[in-house]
Amino acid sequence: MMGIKQDGVKQGLGTEIDLQLDYKIKKDVKLSLGYSTMLGTETMERIFGGNRKSWQDWAWVSLSINPRILAFKW
Repeated sequence: MMGIKQDGVKQGLGTEIDLQLDYKIKKDVKLSLGYSTMLGTETMERIFGGNRKSWQDWAWVSLSINPRILAFKW
């Protein structure tokens, strides 16, 4: 629960926001693009250190190839 306080500190570590876009190139090939950001709380800063007000984000690209080597029809 994000809003509950214990010893004057919120229990939640923060919020992560994720965006993902998938594009099917071929039947067995998919390209995925993503972006994520982390909005930390004072609790996260106390536990792990650092500065919760600094911007934490990252992007990624993934190419998935899933060939159907063994395909059976019953």
